[in-house]
Amino acid sequence: MLSLIFLLSMFQVGHAQSNLNTLGLTIEDTDFSVAKATEEIRVSLVFNLPITQTLVLQALTILNTTAVEWQTSSCFEGTSPLKDQLFKALEPGQKALDLLKQKYLRFYNYVADKSAVPSSKCVFETKMFNDQILTEEPQQLVSMRTGFSLAGTATEIWNRKDVVRAAAEFSIVYNALISSMSSELDESLSGLNILSELKFPQTMRGNLETLSCLTATGADFETIEILHCKKATGKFICEIAVLEPATITSYIKLLPIVYEDVNVYIPSNSFLVKDQGTSKISMLDCDDIQLTMPTCTLSDNYASCTASLQEHDIDSSIQSCSFEYSSTAFATRIGNEAILVHGRQLSVTDNARPVIQRPPLLIFSNSEVKVSNLFEEKIFKPTVTMANPRVETSKVTGGQVAAMKVKAYWTKLWNYVLDSDLLNYLSLALEVIFGPMTIIGLCLSCRKRSAGKKVQTKVVRKQNRKENYERNMTLLNSRNSRNSRR
Repeated sequence: MLSLIFLLSMFQVGHAQSNLNTLGLTIEDTDFSVAKATEEIRVSLVFNLPITQTLVLQALTILNTTAVEWQTSSCFEGTSPLKDQLFKALEPGQKALDLLKQKYLRFYNYVADKSAVPSSKCVFETKMFNDQILTEEPQQLVSMRTGFSLAGTATEIWNRKDVVRAAAEFSIVYNALISSMSSELDESLSGLNILSELKFPQTMRGNLETLSCLTATGADFETIEILHCKKATGKFICEIAVLEPATITSYIKLLPIVYEDVNVYIPSNSFLVKDQGTSKISMLDCDDIQLTMPTCTLSDNYASCTASLQEHDIDSSIQSCSFEYSSTAFATRIGNEAILVHGRQLSVTDNARPVIQRPPLLIFSNSEVKVSNLFEEKIFKPTVTMANPRVETSKVTGGQVAAMKVKAYWTKLWNYVLDSDLLNYLSLALEVIFGPMTIIGLCLSCRKRSAGKKVQTKVVRKQNRKENYERNMTLLNSRNSRNSRR
């Protein structure tokens, strides 16, 4: 009985939660969706120039006249506390008027005196800038300015605290208006400039969400391409192509678990996923995993690896999969609100009590969990109530971890060879070794061909001499026979 109590107490030291040994090489994280097919939709962006240059200059003149009238008020003559406080109160806004004027006039460079219409049926139309703030706000400032008078001496005005307060409030509104107008113009001009360079300003994505022609597939636009932009009378028109997800598939994302410093290799711009219906594990190759809904296709290059992972066969997975040195965070909260702790040289506490089990760990806790390495500490506060608080550890053995590390080492070494200049040096060395041998071989081949030609020439010449001799003897014999007959 005492021995049983002793054994039970050993399991309670440091942490009282259960140890289920369920972690493998990967773990389920969150559900996420990808696009299996996309659809291109053409959209016309139409930016209207709301008012003429004449009206712009008139509104800016009102602002400038207000500031000039302010500074020429008789109460600011000489020196006084009133002058020290209010004389330069409108100066920040007045100094910004010249730059504000330049910004407004820049919009007129985006229009031309020629007719043009949008090419698409799906049209987003807006103003280049808010003309109401330019035409109405200066008039409201004039009305506000007439609400108090600066006529009189500095002493008289200074003694009227209501006037001083109203003047101070007016100066704040004046400067804030010009500053607000300038900031708004900066954003609008920046967007037009980016469009003219055939790029899409990300600040306009929200505007596209209002279009009914795009709402059928949602607002998670894949890519937006600017086809061309054109100037027209009072308009700047840009034609764009929006690539939207047409067929959407949902998966469960799998995270690779880090053992000491290695984990299953996941290629860049790829996801390891489990099908929600069939539970089949696959690798997805995506165009850009940073998108809200990337476009992905199933990859056949990792079929043996994903099959072994699906069977939870650790040895087969180590043989079939590639492994890499980890760059994953050492602690993260996964989809079921548990805390995944993996890596090495980690300190883990649950409710200030040390967790003595060796990572990787999956912690289900209703208390604060702290995980730290040599450089950083992460604190996880409980988000939900866990029905069964516990710590789950791994079923992967030390020998299997060693095999994973060996594969990761050779992968890293091979990648280093491919990425470095070692292959170039090896190729150069082979050229140095085999280059002279090739030249010598060519020379011997040429010499052999030359010698063959000489032997052939001698044979031909010898044969020609023999034929000449035979022809001469035949001719001589024929002459002798003729002479004897005579």
